[in-house]
Amino acid sequence: MKREAQFHADPSSVTTARRFIAGSLIDVPDDAADAVALIASELASNSIGHAGSPYRIRIERLPDHVRLEVEDDGDGRPIMKSPSIADTSGRGLQIVAALADEWGVEPVPDSTGKIVWATIALHASKAEQEGGRESGGSERERAGDTGVCPRTPGFGRCGTTRPCSACDPPIGVVARRGFA
Repeated sequence: MKREAQFHADPSSVTTARRFIAGSLIDVPDDAADAVALIASELASNSIGHAGSPYRIRIERLPDHVRLEVEDDGDGRPIMKSPSIADTSGRGLQIVAALADEWGVEPVPDSTGKIVWATIALHASKAEQEGGRESGGSERERAGDTGVCPRTPGFGRCGTTRPCSACDPPIGVVARRGFA
């Protein structure tokens, strides 16, 4: 499955891009889908902040990995920085490098633009590897999660594995990956 969408160079489009990613990866394990969404957010933010141009996201679900591409019209190549603890920006590509199995930059032919791409491997759950389960589904579906926040019945989750803001403690991809 391959999908793509164009987004405006506006900070609010990053949220829309994350929703596009979440809707494109409903059959992908939660940890991989969360990583792809976070990488897409970082690269979309870079397109807005550095290229100042609309951007296009392409996502392809392959049997063993997901490939994400973010294309913009900005010239130059992204550079991974080493920000100090006091810097409020400059960590985006470090996040991409930490979450992606591979990533890189390609020029857009006949353009000043570039494509920043990343791949995320898809791994079977331990139960699937041991042959304990035959049907698919995300981790939260296998755990019996109904998608309804237990603290605020009637309100659904945001569409990902994270509970709504009324839950405590909020669980996000950063906390689950051990960076909290």
